[in-house]
Parts: sequence; structure tokens; C-alpha cells
Amino acid sequence: ADSVVLQPTLTAGYKGFSVAVWGNLDTNEKLYRGREMWNETDLTISYTREIVTNLNGTVGYVYYSLHNAPADSNEFFFGLSYAFPWFTFGVTAYREFHAYPGWWMQIDLSKNFKLPWYDMSVDVGASFGYLDSGPQDFADFHSGTLLAALNIPINKHITISPRVGVSFPLTGDGEDNIRVNSWDGDGSHVFGGIRLVASF
Repeated sequence: ADSVVLQPTLTAGYKGFSVAVWGNLDTNEKLYRGREMWNETDLTISYTREIVTNLNGTVGYVYYSLHNAPADSNEFFFGLSYAFPWFTFGVTAYREFHAYPGWWMQIDLSKNFKLPWYDMSVDVGASFGYLDSGPQDFADFHSGTLLAALNIPINKHITISPRVGVSFPLTGDGEDNIRVNSWDGDGSHVFGGIRLVASF
């Protein structure tokens, strides 16, 4: 509540291949003893292809450089998404195979609504996750997220997107797990921010 968090991302894509670098900068880090403001850097490499009309498949790898954790994390993932006329449905499985072995499986529902003003649009989405983690001795439905964003094009290259969301546990065991791992000890969280995207 008393800090600003910046999460810059740089993504390059070509013919279905994508490479992205993501970082997390907390301007007032207080949780960890080292108090490093730049506390995470992720590298994602992925490939997406349309299998049949409206059905896409994705495979990829993520390297998490966790500056305040005992070890970095390595993860493979694969998923499918289908664009129905009313919404897009996706399911993705993530497998951590190095320092924290386990599975994260996620269902995503999303929809984009075009607005009649200035090419603006609204994104709404929901996700639901299942965690199977050996190190945490946890295997159950974990958490869900509801998210809404207003996309405001500034010009053909730049878009600003204010967004707000809420995350919440799906089960009692999920709530206990979130509380233990949460910075504030709460099980549910309301969050928001502003996303600035420049594409070329």
C-alpha cells in the first residue's frame, strides 16, 4: 500500500515464436532481508500455432530469476485455447521441474468488447487454478481471479489500459496456502494498475 510496483516487459515475436523478458520492481521492498527493489526477472520462450480454425496450441519454457528466493525456478508449459463466438476458453498446464517441483493447471475465460468511441475496448476475464506442489505438500483447487481492463489507444502504436481485479481462494485449503504465502496474510486481494503498451 505504501509503494509503487513497476513491471516492465519486452516481447519480440515472429511467425508464432515469442521471446519475452519481464521484471518486477518494488519501490519500497520490506518483506525480505535483502530488500532488493528489483526482485524478479523472468524469461519466457514460446511457440503458438493454429491447429484448426479457432483452436490454438502453445508450448513454452519459463526461467524465473528469483532474487530473494533460495533458488531460481524452471518451468515448461503447454496449453490449448478455443475462440467461441461468445468468449475464448483456454486451459494451460505448467510444470516446474527444478527447484520447486509441481504442477499448476489453469482454466481461462476471456472476452473483448468493442466500444463505439475512439477504437476503445474492454477486456474481461476469469481464471481458476489447481496447484499440485510437493514442496508445499499441497494438491487442491487453489485460487481464482476476475479481471477487467479498459483499452485506450493513444495512437496506432501506444495503448493505455487501466485495469482492476480481484483474486480469491477456491477452497479452504487454498485459502490457508494463500495466507501463509501472502505478504499481508490475507486470502483475497483487490488489485489494480495501469498498463502502457507500445507495439511496433
